[in-house]
Amino acid sequence: MPSALNPPKGCPFHTRCPRRNLLPGGGKVCETDVPPWRHNTDQHRIFCHIPLEELRKMEPVVTSE
Repeated sequence: MPSALNPPKGCPFHTRCPRRNLLPGGGKVCETDVPPWRHNTDQHRIFCHIPLEELRKMEPVVTSE
C-alpha cells in the first residue's frame, strides 16, 4: 500500500491495481498521469484510465447490497 504522506505519481491506485495491465504498455500511463473522473451513472463516478466500456464489462469489486 502506498504512503499517504508520499503518494505515488499518477493514479494513486497504480501500485496495487490488478487491472492496469489491460491498458496499452501495461498501464504505464497510470504511473505518470492522474486519471480523469468520469460519470458512469448519475450516482457513480469512476477514477480510472481504462475506458468506461471496458470497465462496465467487469464484475464489481464491491457492491452496495
